[in-house]
Amino acid sequence: MTGETATIVAETGDFNGDGRPDLAMAYQQNLNFQPVSINVVLYLNNGNGFTNAGTVWKFAMLAGSQGGVNYHSTPEFDLLVGDYDADGHADLALRYLIANDPTTADANLVILYGNGAGKFTPTTVFANRESFLQFDSADLNDDGRTDLVGVDLDHSIHIF
Repeated sequence: MTGETATIVAETGDFNGDGRPDLAMAYQQNLNFQPVSINVVLYLNNGNGFTNAGTVWKFAMLAGSQGGVNYHSTPEFDLLVGDYDADGHADLALRYLIANDPTTADANLVILYGNGAGKFTPTTVFANRESFLQFDSADLNDDGRTDLVGVDLDHSIHIF
């Protein structure tokens, strides 16, 4: 990582199919204390430590926007590991919160589908949704796919 960073979250999973736990990390990169991008970086377990496999997803933030919001305690990111497409490979779900002005927050949800070799294909589930959803994941209906469950400020529950 280079530059200043703000929030950092990390999760473990076998992202390259070698049976060892790897590390995925999401963070906000800042420059001169202004948000520049949100990044997901993969570190592969080589048996003696971790090798930086590079950035697997990046979102360039608009000038003047900020990660998270100052007026609410919802974390800037949720990073979750699951098998969201039931293909036997670890996937990542990233929910990130951006405020483009001080009165609104836009939540975004991206699934990074893993191919079992350390590569990911991103799919946007929703973008610029005014909400404060916080997520967790589990196979709620025993269909072999990891589901995402979110709770919002109004205590409503959303299942994806």
